[in-house]
Amino acid sequence: MPASIKVEHFEFDIGADGSTKALTTDVGDLTKAFVRNNTPRGMSAGPPSTNASQWVQVISAGIDLSATDQLTGHREGANSEPVRVRGEVWRYEGPPGGPNEIKVRAAGTTGVVTPQAITIDLSSAGIVNPDRCVPFIVGALSPTYQVYYIHRVTAGAWLDANGDLVIERGDTGNVVEFRYVVVEFTGSNWEVGHGEAATVAEGTNTITLKQGREFDGADFDTGSWANAAIISAMQKGPDNKDAVEDTTFTAYPGAGTTQVAAEFAPGAELVGSRVIVHVVKHPNMVVTRGSGSGVIGEGEDNYTISPALTALDEAALEWSSFGDSGGRGHAGGALTAHLTSLTNVSSWVHRTAGPVSYRWGAIDLSGITDAGGGPEPRPSRLALLGVS
Repeated sequence: MPASIKVEHFEFDIGADGSTKALTTDVGDLTKAFVRNNTPRGMSAGPPSTNASQWVQVISAGIDLSATDQLTGHREGANSEPVRVRGEVWRYEGPPGGPNEIKVRAAGTTGVVTPQAITIDLSSAGIVNPDRCVPFIVGALSPTYQVYYIHRVTAGAWLDANGDLVIERGDTGNVVEFRYVVVEFTGSNWEVGHGEAATVAEGTNTITLKQGREFDGADFDTGSWANAAIISAMQKGPDNKDAVEDTTFTAYPGAGTTQVAAEFAPGAELVGSRVIVHVVKHPNMVVTRGSGSGVIGEGEDNYTISPALTALDEAALEWSSFGDSGGRGHAGGALTAHLTSLTNVSSWVHRTAGPVSYRWGAIDLSGITDAGGGPEPRPSRLALLGVS
């Protein structure tokens, strides 16, 4: 029986604004599919053509699912030199109203933001239970020409008491535009938890998960981290610090089943910063995790998954990384990553900036099925062209 959730993995070198990338499989319905940008800060990992330190404007990038068979990439200004993003498109293939259903409630852009926080009205989005929603930041774009101010485009997202989307960045000044997706995990088999560390420091910080979207209510207990994934982990940037270690971190299961650990590099200066995480739990989802640290090479690095996943299009990635450069080679700690096989996680970055730490989780979704089945699997583009 096919899985109810299917995943397409991609690498996208985004050139000038308007770059597009065709999907292998048409998702069929934009309310049943969403994109994830597997890059810290929801930006890019830099340009493949150079390892030189880059302005904030250059590494700025965003993606959206602009049609049922297409991704569109976005850049800031007239930048045409490609920058690299890796990520995933999740699509729901089960029956309407099924126990594994997910629904996209909102997707779009904030437009240019000047204040530190912006609220997006979701009153007409059709959300049934805001506590079961996860917001994703899939793009952050700023015209900042300096290597400074990355903290001003580093943001976290959550839903407030009214069920509206809040996106908050570090400090004001230097306009920024965020691209976002809000997904409601409507099926009864899903559980969703939310966590916030309002004050963080270098080293390991402990976040207690809550059932309420505003990080309130009863504790959210995963029961076992083998059946739960940290699906979104973002940071409101610090007030005025902008080195690599100030704006990147790793997120991974904490000491208990109600806790997430958020780890920053030694020397990180984080006054005003906070971390926001969203976790999803499913009894038939299996997550296998790994980690590493040290000075890695520029370009490609690979990490072995064991045991192997069941099917690549029924698997996803939990990913986070940080750099420890003591400087502003901003993409240095912001590795972008995706799954490339049943046994391999692949990361990429255009520049190393001192030691890097990373955490990954291979999320096996193959056990999430619906009795009676959903629609037939959608044909790939190659199949439609008669290519076997």
